[in-house]
Amino acid sequence: MKKVIKTALCFLLIASFLCIGAAASDWPQFLGEEDAQGLSDGQSAVKGEDLALRWEKRTGDTDENGAMNMTWYDIPGSPVVVDGCVYYYSSQYLRKLDLESGEELAKAMVYGARVNQFFVNIAYGEGKIFVPCQTNNMDDGTGVKGCFFRVYDAETLEQLYITESLGSAQMQSPVMYHDGYFVTGTYGRNTVYACFSAEDEDPDSGSEVKSAEWIIPSGVNYGFSFNGAAFVGDYCYYGTWNKLFVVNYKSGEYGIYDIGEGYAIRSTVVYSEQNGRLYVSCCHPDGGAAVKSYELGENGMPVPGTEMEWASHTPGGGTQATPVIYNGRLYLGGGGGTMGSAEPFHVINAATLEEIYSVPVLTKGSAAVSTAYADEDGQVYIYLVPFAPNINGESELWIVSDRPGQSEAKYEVVSKIGRSEYSSQTVLIAEDGSLIWYNDAGALYCYENTLGSFSDTQGHWAEEHIRFLARRGVINGMGGGVFAPAGTVTRGQFVQMLAKLSGAELTGLNTDAFEDVSTEWYAPAVAWAVQNDIVDAGGKYRPKEPISRQDMASMLYRYAVNVAQKELTAEFEPVEFKDSADIADYAVEAVSVMQQSGIINGIADGNGFRFAPEDEATRAQAATMMTRFYQKLNQN
Repeated sequence: MKKVIKTALCFLLIASFLCIGAAASDWPQFLGEEDAQGLSDGQSAVKGEDLALRWEKRTGDTDENGAMNMTWYDIPGSPVVVDGCVYYYSSQYLRKLDLESGEELAKAMVYGARVNQFFVNIAYGEGKIFVPCQTNNMDDGTGVKGCFFRVYDAETLEQLYITESLGSAQMQSPVMYHDGYFVTGTYGRNTVYACFSAEDEDPDSGSEVKSAEWIIPSGVNYGFSFNGAAFVGDYCYYGTWNKLFVVNYKSGEYGIYDIGEGYAIRSTVVYSEQNGRLYVSCCHPDGGAAVKSYELGENGMPVPGTEMEWASHTPGGGTQATPVIYNGRLYLGGGGGTMGSAEPFHVINAATLEEIYSVPVLTKGSAAVSTAYADEDGQVYIYLVPFAPNINGESELWIVSDRPGQSEAKYEVVSKIGRSEYSSQTVLIAEDGSLIWYNDAGALYCYENTLGSFSDTQGHWAEEHIRFLARRGVINGMGGGVFAPAGTVTRGQFVQMLAKLSGAELTGLNTDAFEDVSTEWYAPAVAWAVQNDIVDAGGKYRPKEPISRQDMASMLYRYAVNVAQKELTAEFEPVEFKDSADIADYAVEAVSVMQQSGIINGIADGNGFRFAPEDEATRAQAATMMTRFYQKLNQN
């Protein structure tokens, strides 16, 4: 009997320190998680110098000399990432790779003979992988012809079932999974949009044919390409040309809203919970890209009189990209036709649809936004691949930096990245911050963030905590590519970490508060700590001595109160430490707050716990504590 297996990852309590509070999100379908489209908290590289190719995958025939012969039949499909595994279609097979190593863990046949299928946009849901197929050329006994779906167990890649045919067409639109259903549309003549239940109704057979919940004709030539769907309540929204379809996805009843003669919807519709509005990107009848936004009525239809519109009127422009919305900003790429376009990348006020600025990158992909560095200032990084190589014949990656209040473009162009070819793809940001996409060279690329990767922390229990802080510039290595996780943390190093955590300007501060702190590298950080009442001035600071657990607790507590001005919420019951009498008076309250908020715990000692206030912390333990503290302050 087939079993759909869903594995779960958990973090262990290491010694007396807690692991990172929230794992980065997966990217299970086009634009990732349904409730955070285009967004990831993966710590991606923010500078080109920190990007390195982790692995590259090419499939195809090899000649007598072992050289790979790539054809259009071998172009990969758009990948998804779930639970540390990369899934994608290439050269007749659905493939499953290990995200970290690129090792192929499993593959499943999709076609019996080679098929020239473009834009194979798969999706994940309920432990299943949904693969759109252009034709059935396998002798599987189903009798299904034309385009349809094969559905596989994500763990084993065992086929679970296939669907009925949707006619003779192509499958180029994203597959969108939602609450037990999956949908997509077909491209060509006599095209349709269809919805299927994801349930495996016959677990004992892998060749049963599932019927559609509903099939709705497009009513136009060539139908759906890049036209993914949005879900709001019981309604499913998708479009093509000037038609916006509004479907009760449970009953199949639908209506059509005309967005205006001459407009052409060539992308995925999105809904913003923050604004309570539907956003439709399209090509404007007078040229260039446009975005239309609507409030929705109880019947699911756009409310008359609520339409807002932005238009670029870029000569030779247009868009097939999907709006990505975060922190009140709407990010929109270009495209719009079969080949490239002159449309730049736009940053738009999502509430007013007024343009803020544009970036001169000509991409056909949608924005991939890393929110890992957002914190209180809203800083994000956006990753875009241009459609065409540059004038030197090199493929590029653009890293755009944006935050609320920013009114001009800030970006870095990373050249010589990937093989030189055209690309219409959106970059995927994996949970570990790696960037994945493919281009027409027939290659799937995974570029990793090397910042914070030290030779002596690979596989270490605190590796992710160390990376987390290193990528924010809070901690550094010891030189020579090592971190020395078992080494101790000095009082000078710890106060420097706190100062970097704050992002404060450290120049021009009086460094004479202590007789043993003057012009050393940590002097400005110590002066900042005195200024913010994190440490008390006078006497000696002892910067080169290892910092004790009670002093770390005290300084973190004072930082929360005086710098962050936040109250750390309690998550655990207070613990009566066996050595509580040994905790210095100045640290008693701080230790209690740190323990109850889960930032530092006691050490098991027979039938109870001790705090060990004078014990020294290793660099790995300090990084773990600092990470937990950082995330606690920014948990909202």
